[in-house]
Amino acid sequence: MLSKRVPASTVLIPALALIALVAALGWPSPAVRFIPDAPEYRQFAVGGPVLVHSPYSERVLHPALVHLVSKLSGLSVDSAFLAVAIFMLVAFAMLVAVILFEIGAPPLATVALMFCPLLLSVFHNMYFQDLTQWALIAGFFWLMMHDRVWSAMVMLMLAYITRESAVLLVGAVLLTGLMARDTRLLIGGALAFAIALAVTSASGSLGLPNEHHVGMGLFLLLKIPFEFSRNVLGLRIVPNTLIHTPGNDCAPLFVVTIPRALRAGGLSWVSYCGWDPRMPLGTFITLLTLFGTCPAAILVLAKRGVSLSHVIDHKWLSIALIYGVLAYLLGTSEGTAMNREIGSAWPLFWIALPAMACTYGLPEMPSLLRFAGLSLIATWAPIWIERASAYSNFGLLLTLVVALGLQVVTYRELAKSSVAEQMASDSELRSSASAAR
Repeated sequence: MLSKRVPASTVLIPALALIALVAALGWPSPAVRFIPDAPEYRQFAVGGPVLVHSPYSERVLHPALVHLVSKLSGLSVDSAFLAVAIFMLVAFAMLVAVILFEIGAPPLATVALMFCPLLLSVFHNMYFQDLTQWALIAGFFWLMMHDRVWSAMVMLMLAYITRESAVLLVGAVLLTGLMARDTRLLIGGALAFAIALAVTSASGSLGLPNEHHVGMGLFLLLKIPFEFSRNVLGLRIVPNTLIHTPGNDCAPLFVVTIPRALRAGGLSWVSYCGWDPRMPLGTFITLLTLFGTCPAAILVLAKRGVSLSHVIDHKWLSIALIYGVLAYLLGTSEGTAMNREIGSAWPLFWIALPAMACTYGLPEMPSLLRFAGLSLIATWAPIWIERASAYSNFGLLLTLVVALGLQVVTYRELAKSSVAEQMASDSELRSSASAAR
């Protein structure tokens, strides 16, 4: 599956085209620092974790790298954030372009799959650590593809100390190690996790408590059901510790007092502010559009049948599949920024999907081009429709209808191509058998 040599032009041209498009449309602005959470990361880069709240104080690598760049280059902290963002964009685009080439994907794939609002937003939000973590995870997969397991485990550890969401990648590594009975993956994944946990815990102990004044373990345990209730069920449940924060200043329908025996930190009561169908609708739209029509392509491949033994033999592919599915589904319950959370599933759509497509047979070029066009429309359509409708309820419903329609059209297009391919293959097989007789 892997090519031994990578012609520079084959990788550079699509990667540079992608970088130029993202930089032109998503160039960061100083106003980004005023969005929620960004001041925490900027403060970390300026003076370390001491005046930074949890969990931001535990996300060590990105602000520490910015601090180092600022000190060594003499750049201001804000300019250093921009410099790191540009470097990580180039590194990420180049690494994924190399991976796509090595698995045999067409050069078009780099731009067709990755030119989307998601990549623009993670570059634009230069104070956040997403792009840094993505570049590290791309490096992890490239190293795993070349069986450099221990180097990949270093990347895994660095990805975790960039943001704790990499725990899903740790889980995918350990699960793949169990299925493949690979002791290197099991030991390496466990060591990477243990070292990363020690580093983040030490950094977090120097900072300020979170707004709930609870430990990180309990914080994460409560966060998932809390975000699930809002993002997936549409239930506006607000604890007393968040009642005056942006987006949570609602008029409660009723309040439930937490029994003293069950209270933790500053949590003492929870209010219920009613049901908001816009929240689950928005989440569902994000699932359907964030990666264009790639979900439909995944369904087509699943219907054609994926060899489990093949996936386990290629451990990097198994990890990409497991991690991507976990991030895609659990991303709905990890925070309020759906694009960022669900966007962590990019290895499923930008690595695993093309790898499986190349393994089980790519469609004809006309079908590929139609898929690319439909996917680009799907990923950009929410922006066009919502702006045109002034973010109204009608615009939200129209976006959902368009997104579903594009997924259905793509599924039929690729399924038809797959059937035609299979029929051609069967015909060749029968011809060969007749010639043999």
